[in-house]
Amino acid sequence: MEDGEPAGPAQAVRRVFSVLLVGRFGGIGGLAVAFSRLPVRIVAYVAAETDTKARRVVRLRWPGVIDWGDVTRVGAEVVQELFDAFGAHVDLVVVAAGSPCQDLSRLNVGGRGL
Repeated sequence: MEDGEPAGPAQAVRRVFSVLLVGRFGGIGGLAVAFSRLPVRIVAYVAAETDTKARRVVRLRWPGVIDWGDVTRVGAEVVQELFDAFGAHVDLVVVAAGSPCQDLSRLNVGGRGL
């Protein structure tokens, strides 16, 4: 490329987005796993999960996780508070939820479910 010549697609600079992740019914952190494989910077990860074993896995894998526990404690006002706290460093807020599936799984030998 010569001086003064515009950059083509191959020379385009990729912007890395800063993301605030909020996982409701987070399980063992699938949301964070997915985003950790993307070209983004995770500014903060909030996990709402009641299963103690799943919460322990998430805390071990992501030591800085904000472990919110009960999903009913993470509503729109909490997300707004998080954005207010991290907003200057965040390009995108992702709030995702996985439906509780353990009760419906064939691995649930006892058959007790929803």
